[in-house]
Amino acid sequence: MFKIIIWGTGKGYNRHFNLIKYFELIGEITVLGITSNDKGISTLDGYRFYQKPQIKILEFDYCLTTVMDEESILEEAIELGIPRQKIIPVRVLEIPYFSFEKYIRLKQEGLTILSRNCWGGICYHYLALEFRSPTINMFFSPSDFNKFVANLDYYLSLPVKFFGMKYESILKRDYPVGMLDDIVLHFNHYTDFDEAVLAWTRRKERMTRNIVVVSSTTEKEDAIEFAKLPFENKLIFIPRELNMEHDSFLKADYDASDGKTIEMYSNGTADGALSIIDLLSFLCQMDYHRII
Repeated sequence: MFKIIIWGTGKGYNRHFNLIKYFELIGEITVLGITSNDKGISTLDGYRFYQKPQIKILEFDYCLTTVMDEESILEEAIELGIPRQKIIPVRVLEIPYFSFEKYIRLKQEGLTILSRNCWGGICYHYLALEFRSPTINMFFSPSDFNKFVANLDYYLSLPVKFFGMKYESILKRDYPVGMLDDIVLHFNHYTDFDEAVLAWTRRKERMTRNIVVVSSTTEKEDAIEFAKLPFENKLIFIPRELNMEHDSFLKADYDASDGKTIEMYSNGTADGALSIIDLLSFLCQMDYHRII
């Protein structure tokens, strides 16, 4: 059972109050107290109220923040001496099949999501976990991604070299492109190459050995090569019409005639838009299927 303090008494707290009580009821947490900027409160909903400087005296495991502006609360909490690792936004309790045990395991062990495109970054945002992967805010071609993951230590040992700029028609701007030996890195969420490389390097240094590999493809050959990658916890989204079977394959149903892509489909599983997988279970290497 994790000892929790709650930060915030406004809309976020009221919206998630029943969820907080539920996790108390099933014995996953115990709430030691609650804090906010309010004055003249001694208790709220049976919880003892503390002024913010007072929470330093409490021996708690995690701080559950209910304020919508997560970044400002993070800064204030760190100033009060609460480590970043102890701060959890209450919104993650909304994730289907949420479990404090699974979630805290990911926070404590660290999680590196190697993804071909936006899946990893979207997932980190959804789960409010620290970016511990260089493959954030960029993308690879399917074949380059397979090559990168298959020879991970080698490619991570190389410096990123500037290859050129490429025009992004959706964003209507150029973005920098880098190279790792024979692999092309598309930094499509950046406008400056040096900024992209700094982010790549910083997140590379945070990597853990708890690695999850996720991709999407429309080519049979890319899926076959992905299935051979030397990682247990991996997942690739493939179009149903490819008619292939492997433990790492998840068949995607999407209508390409409406302009949808397999990337759009896979990203929907990372932010809760599609009810396809139990995300926490997948990341913890457990059975993750919600639809059979």
